[in-house]
Amino acid sequence: MTTTALTTLFAADGAVPALDRFFSAVSGVWAAFVLTPLPKALLLGLGFLAATVLAGIPGMPLLRRLKVGQTVRSDGPQSHLSKTGTPTFGGLLFLAPILAFGLVGPALFPQFDQIPALTLMVAGYAFVGFLDDYVKVRVNKKGLSIAAKSLILLAISTAFTAYLLYFSDMSVVLVLPFSGGAPPVEVTGAWRAVYGVFLVAFLYIVTNAVNITDGVDGLASSVTAIVAASLGLLALALPEAVDDRRAIAYFAFSIVGGCLGFLFYNRHPARVFMGDTGSMALGAAVAGISILMGCPWILIPAGIVYVIEGGSVAIQVFWYKRTKTRIFRMSPIHHHYELGGWGEWRIVGVFSAVAALGCAVAALSLLL
Repeated sequence: MTTTALTTLFAADGAVPALDRFFSAVSGVWAAFVLTPLPKALLLGLGFLAATVLAGIPGMPLLRRLKVGQTVRSDGPQSHLSKTGTPTFGGLLFLAPILAFGLVGPALFPQFDQIPALTLMVAGYAFVGFLDDYVKVRVNKKGLSIAAKSLILLAISTAFTAYLLYFSDMSVVLVLPFSGGAPPVEVTGAWRAVYGVFLVAFLYIVTNAVNITDGVDGLASSVTAIVAASLGLLALALPEAVDDRRAIAYFAFSIVGGCLGFLFYNRHPARVFMGDTGSMALGAAVAGISILMGCPWILIPAGIVYVIEGGSVAIQVFWYKRTKTRIFRMSPIHHHYELGGWGEWRIVGVFSAVAALGCAVAALSLLL
């Protein structure tokens, strides 16, 4: 029996008009769920969750056979020394299906034009992370030099930014916070070059902040799943002037599914680490998604955990160089809490709650 028939039946029996409003509301909610891209995005997320878990069935034994165990830093928390030998390169478990989807997406969904470029940029960052992990495992536990890594990452960021601003068909717009639904501001003329310099620095900083966050079992995966989910939902609420809104949401939920699937293996005690292969890719993904949304600023509230983690390192280094004393017991800040007696489950839970609160603030700043 349809909602219209039910309404008629109750009305015939003298039901109050509130029933009409009730059934209309239920019908509207159902129609919004069925007719909008949200169900597809959620199903994609579930699909990537399953794909990541399934990838681990052959992938985990393979990583163990290859003997790619990570050597834990001796200057880190002593409780982490027992993790030495845990396989790294685990980011490949969720990256393989995500990158494949990003490249074949245009054949499956309309308005998927800019996602392949984003995917290639994420793949580039993942490759740099892979090289860093390989050097740590096979050559030198310190990994690539900061200069070499930075040079490659900045080159990738510059290529991606130049494509978006000057060679793609994408409208370059900025969605301002608390704009009350006002149209986005188009970036034109010389301002594109200024914006481009900002985006190159933005990609580099965000990616390194996400990389820093990956220091406790399940932390980067949990926080990034929350951040990517909020970005995906907010992408669907963007004004029509922002191109590829649905595609952005689909890609964001592929990240959500990949992170949640990886938690099956990476939750404490972790059986595998994502390594720089995974964390660099996740950082590039959330930064790139926010850029395509036209609101990179949204990662200040939504990515508040990344801001705090990266900021704690910068503050610690700056203060120690000036005073030879430390503000935190150890940086990044999750190690500060570890040395204060917090267990890894507690850190992940509290930091995830902070991430969720930040995402709520991000939603308010975009929608109001």
